[in-house]
Amino acid sequence: NPNSGQAQYTFLYGNPYAVPFVGDWDGDGKDNVGVRMGNVFYMRTSPVTTATETTQSVAYGDAPMIPLAGDWDGDGKDTVSAYDPASARFFISNNPASGQAQYSFLYGNPHSVPFIGDWDGDGKDNVGVRMSNVFYSRTSPVTTATETTHLVAYGDAGDLPVIGDWDGNGRDSQGIVR
Repeated sequence: NPNSGQAQYTFLYGNPYAVPFVGDWDGDGKDNVGVRMGNVFYMRTSPVTTATETTQSVAYGDAPMIPLAGDWDGDGKDTVSAYDPASARFFISNNPASGQAQYSFLYGNPHSVPFIGDWDGDGKDNVGVRMSNVFYSRTSPVTTATETTHLVAYGDAGDLPVIGDWDGNGRDSQGIVR
């Protein structure tokens, strides 16, 4: 109930300065929390509504990479992946425990702000980047070498980008926080 201004659930998870991320790890339709510490992703698999904590972990990528989570194949489960800001390279995997990226590609310029969303409502997430005040959403699947992009200039360069399905149509789009 965000209207109350009070958190319903609070708990510690990870170390200070761990990088947080969110995803539906088990396909139950409910997102859960995760943190990345070094190159290890820790995903809480027990509901945030319980005091019980169960976690799965996987080492993937290198420490300076930005953690990402998405449902790349439409199976209802998010998997962790990574974005290297120095090279603008995405490392996408449906099986990060293997330690190998299934798909790796450059998208955008180095040090762009990466984001994830389902742009066409097909149940599969895709990547995007924000450069200055322009959102670039890759509309071709991460599984192909083909690159098609939809771009929208929105907000100011200093705004924080947020992605969501704001109208319930099954497709994500951009938003900003000032």
